[in-house]
Amino acid sequence: MILALALLVSTATTFAQKEFIDHFGNVDGITSIYVSKTMIRLLPKLDAGNMDLKKLSQKLESVQILTSENTKASARLRKGCQDIFKRDNYEALMEVKESGKDSATIYLRELSKGRNSFVVFAGDESDLSVIVITGTISVEDIQSITN
Repeated sequence: MILALALLVSTATTFAQKEFIDHFGNVDGITSIYVSKTMIRLLPKLDAGNMDLKKLSQKLESVQILTSENTKASARLRKGCQDIFKRDNYEALMEVKESGKDSATIYLRELSKGRNSFVVFAGDESDLSVIVITGTISVEDIQSITN
C-alpha cells in the first residue's frame, strides 16, 4: 500500500515537472526546450561573476523553455499557462510592467517540502517566453540568478 502511494506521488510529481512542455511542445509557432537533471549536471563549470552556477545546478531537476513570436501561438500559450497557474495554485512573486504592453511575472509553486517550481512568464501581445525551473531551489536562489 505504501509503495503504491509513493509511486502515485512520484508519477504526479513527474507529470507536474514536464506539464508545460507536454502541453505546448507540439503547438505550431511555439519553440520548446527541455533540459533534464542529467544534462544540467553535465554542463561544465560556468563563470558567471558572483554566482556559483555549479552549486545551483546541483539543486535543479529540470529547465523548460517555451517561446513564441507568433501572435496566435503566443495567445494560446498565454491562456494555457494562465489556466495552469490558476489550477495548480501558482503564487505570483513579482510582476514588472513596461510601456503598458511588455510585462514579466515570476510565479512559484511548492511541489513538496523543499521542492519548488518557478516560472518566469514574460512578453507582450505578439511574443511570449516561459521559463520553468524545477528543483530544490529557493527564492534566494532565484534572486541570485536575477541580480
